[in-house]
This record gives sequence, structure tokens and C-alpha cells, in this order.
Amino acid sequence: MYIHKIKTRDFHTLFCLFLTVSAGWFTNGCGFVPIYGESVKGDARLLKVVEINRIDDRIGQKLRTRLRHKFGQSGPPKKPRWALTVSLTESIRGLAVQRDATTTRRELGVTAKFTLEELTSKRRGRFQGEAISINSFNEMKSEYATLSAENNARTRALQILSDEIRSRVMLAIRNPTFFDK
Repeated sequence: MYIHKIKTRDFHTLFCLFLTVSAGWFTNGCGFVPIYGESVKGDARLLKVVEINRIDDRIGQKLRTRLRHKFGQSGPPKKPRWALTVSLTESIRGLAVQRDATTTRRELGVTAKFTLEELTSKRRGRFQGEAISINSFNEMKSEYATLSAENNARTRALQILSDEIRSRVMLAIRNPTFFDK
């Protein structure tokens, strides 16, 4: 008869796994809902009925595509409950300036002002907010490398803005008192 001895390292791994699974069960049962994490199924249904209005310029098109993906939308909602309007402004400024007045590092700031408007309610409340993302990139001797670094910073900014807007929209939808009357 062979008896397998459990090593202490294996025991610790199993114990940690048990604690992780138990914590998930307990937080699920108490009504805990993460704001910055993935949505629960009810949240996904709510986000799918947010109509995302057209955003100007190419950067706006990219942000709208990211938002539609974050909201779980494959197309415009058939019966929207809310309308999201976003306007973007972008600024670039030099950060590291050498003695000969050449810049070696630039800062790209993208600001998104958004309004979430109730469409189905009689009171037609509005929730307004602003999200800002500031990213920096190196300015190199190669124009192509600089343009590529700038586009990469812009992509990072849009990712941050889409996450922030999604979180704030979900927070407003969960708490109707946030809407102005």
C-alpha cells in the first residue's frame, strides 16, 4: 500500500487556491459589484442600450469604436435608454527642451467631455463629466519614429479614456441620483 505524502509547498498552494475560491463565493453572495472590473451580466445589458453618438475627427472615431467594444455593442441599440455624447480636445507640448531649443520629449494630453442623457424617463436627466489622459513620448531624429511614438501615446490615451468613461457611465446608470433634473 502506497501513501502519498503531501509536501508543505503543495499544501500551501492548495490552501491559497481554496481561500481564493472561497473569497469569490463570499463576495458574490453579498452583493459586491466592482466598478473598475468586468461587469456582471446585468451591467452588460444596461451598457448595451447606451447610444454612443458620433464623435468628430479620426481620434473620435477610434474612441467611439473603443467605447462600443467596452459597452459590448456590435451595432447601435434598437431601443436606447441613454445617449452618450463625447467631445475631444487634444494638446501637444514640449517637455524636455535642450539649450539649442530642440525638444526631446513631448506630452500629449487628450480631454474628453461627455454627457449621458436619459431618453426614456420623463424627467430627462443629464450626467456630465470630464476625463483627461496625459501621455508622453520621445521626439527622435527620425520623423517616422516620432510620428509612431505620438500615435502610440494617442492609442494609450484613448484606452485610458474609454476605461474611465465606461466606469463613470456605469456608476451613473447604477445611481440615478447622479443625473441632473
